[in-house]
Amino acid sequence: MPRPSGGAIFPNNIHSSYKMIISTTYLRFLLPCLFLMAIPKIICAQEMEPSEDYDKEAFVKEDWRWNSMLGYFPFTPNRDPKIFNSMYTALMRPEDVQILNINDLSLDTLPDEFTQLIHLRELRLRMDFEKLDETIAILSQLPQLRVLTLSGKLNELPSNIGALNQLQALNLSRLQLKTLPKEIGQMKHLRYIRLYNNRTFRSFPSEIGGLIHLEHLDFAGTRVKELPASIGKCKNIRIITANACGLQTIPDEFCKLEKLENINFGYNDISRLPDNFGDLTALVSVSLGGNRLTEIPESFNQLENLFYLDIARNKLKEVPNSIFNCNRMTQLWIHKNNIKSLPKELAEMDALNRILLDEEKINKDDIAYLKEIKPDIFIIDEN
Repeated sequence: MPRPSGGAIFPNNIHSSYKMIISTTYLRFLLPCLFLMAIPKIICAQEMEPSEDYDKEAFVKEDWRWNSMLGYFPFTPNRDPKIFNSMYTALMRPEDVQILNINDLSLDTLPDEFTQLIHLRELRLRMDFEKLDETIAILSQLPQLRVLTLSGKLNELPSNIGALNQLQALNLSRLQLKTLPKEIGQMKHLRYIRLYNNRTFRSFPSEIGGLIHLEHLDFAGTRVKELPASIGKCKNIRIITANACGLQTIPDEFCKLEKLENINFGYNDISRLPDNFGDLTALVSVSLGGNRLTEIPESFNQLENLFYLDIARNKLKEVPNSIFNCNRMTQLWIHKNNIKSLPKELAEMDALNRILLDEEKINKDDIAYLKEIKPDIFIIDEN
């Protein structure tokens, strides 16, 4: 057979149509191979911009959507190429790794080389292994670690969790924890704890009061019936998400949270609020729907910043007089109670523009009067 001429890859006596078929097949095989060979270099060469510390504004957006809890947590979306999803790739270029998601791995332990990830700031980790305390010891050597999500069938945290004292956000949702170790109080920089849907979680240790920088506490879907009095020491809490957890008792000390802005206590078993509830003067949004309340404290008239109030699905017989001083309130939900009349003071609440009620239960003249005085008000019938 003659040698190929002119550097061609085909002998001269091969028909051109065959050359085209062979070339197409060759390229189809070669190009994917070249692309796969380049992937590690592409990933490792990503310019890793510094990850921001826990952004409190990210946790304020649509607090109510967390009721459904679809796994929201403030990591960069999975499609973002700056996330490393491979332990191998991460350990090849440890100086570049700031976000690591190895949530799909079931490991017995972390390799010693993990301590080389000195710039790691955010980590998603499956904790199905027995040597959990050793893993925490390794993580405690990562000086930049700020955000940690743990997943798996974890039913207890080791006492050395307190060694992660630089963490700012800790996501423990959908685990099988019963409580938190008292050493949690050593994590002085924690600003967000998420315990959503730990269905076996029963109580907080009193040491939680040591979390002086805590801003958001989420224990929706747990089995917590009462809050410890020490919660009142968490002076920087702004958001509490605690719907559907069977909560019954709120201590008076709770009302010392002077920076608290958003409360979701919906669908619990609360029959009484502290008399000094009105001391929470920073409140802008309160959800108390689906409880067993028969009255609202008079101190509610101190909540001048309140713009949203849900007291639906309780056992109220009248619209509480104590809310009429809430002049910034725009939305009021009072449906599914035993309310049969609307006081004229509602029409004097200048900002009120939306109210949910049961029209068939309410006196028709009261509704007509409200519409006459406030023709732009949006009345929603929940029947």
